[in-house]
Amino acid sequence: MADATAEGLVALGRRVVAAGLVVASGGNLAARLPEPDRILVTPRGWALDELDAGALATVGLDGRHIFGPYAPTTELRCIGPRSVPGPMPLSAFTCTRRWRPCSTP
Repeated sequence: MADATAEGLVALGRRVVAAGLVVASGGNLAARLPEPDRILVTPRGWALDELDAGALATVGLDGRHIFGPYAPTTELRCIGPRSVPGPMPLSAFTCTRRWRPCSTP
């Protein structure tokens, strides 16, 4: 399941860039994993249209980096346990005071 989720984030990254939904190719993506309290996030400093499934980072709801070769996005405060109640779908997120899903193409 984590592999499918990672591939989904990679594909979504390419789609949001191609659709012009992000400035240049910046932004962050995250998806809740089936493992308890785990989120798959984009690595710090990577362009969304250049993502690789192996580069993604797994973090806990507390923002702790659990797995992955690169540091996770610095926008983890946007996806903490209080801002993401319940299951989080494969989705883009924007860093605001509240988490809100972005529409995807």
